[in-house]
Amino acid sequence: ACCGVHTCEILPMSTGMRLWMMLGAAVATLAAADAKLNVLMLAVDDLRTEISPYAEGRHVITPNLAALADQSVVFERAYVSVALCMPSRTALLTSRRPDTSKSWTIEPDQFWRISGGNFTTLPQVFKNAGYRTIGMGKVFHEGPDCVYQDVAHSWSLEAIFHENGHAMLYDPPTACKECDGLAYEVSDADEATLADGLITAHAVDVIHGLVEDAKKPNPAPFFLAVGLHKVRLHHIRTCRPCAARAVKFPPNHSREGGKSSG
Repeated sequence: ACCGVHTCEILPMSTGMRLWMMLGAAVATLAAADAKLNVLMLAVDDLRTEISPYAEGRHVITPNLAALADQSVVFERAYVSVALCMPSRTALLTSRRPDTSKSWTIEPDQFWRISGGNFTTLPQVFKNAGYRTIGMGKVFHEGPDCVYQDVAHSWSLEAIFHENGHAMLYDPPTACKECDGLAYEVSDADEATLADGLITAHAVDVIHGLVEDAKKPNPAPFFLAVGLHKVRLHHIRTCRPCAARAVKFPPNHSREGGKSSG
């Protein structure tokens, strides 16, 4: 996505567009008439409707997302169940309302498998149907020991990393220590040090590998979930045209409450 009137992208090519192009290569390789479709899911944290595909998006210019929207179905009345990360992701990925999952906040004891029930998740449905399910970044809400990424149930073994004795999905921290600020502030950090850049590079590498695997006999289809942390500033690079003077704030903005907690 671009946050300037001309050419000032968060990544050399926007994260979503790079992934869609690589997915296209993978789909072309698996073009057999009876092949199951591959699935790429992009999850973007804290993204509001102020982006240009929506009517509210007059002030945030995102031409790559607009181009993707032009080829897609755009839901204009898809509301979150709770305006917090963990319960809204739980609702999306388990199809259970918060009153069923017992997940209303981001407290550790409200992880749905603990608080609500042993529900089947979206990636788990694909896994049970013979798909390779690979996740990275923030798909489920993170938590202690990475249990919230549901590594025991939702993902294929190849998606799971082991670090400090814990099983987890690929989700590197940003190396930019000075980038934690309000969402309209400007950072000159190298994109290679930021989490979303690292996650995107990893996703592209994974898709390259999937393309090669597709050339083998009887390849399995894949479900690839890529969770991006933007628009939180310590995970992205903000370009100069997005400085505070160029941004019109929403009515509910306050400088003291500018940081997200979800």
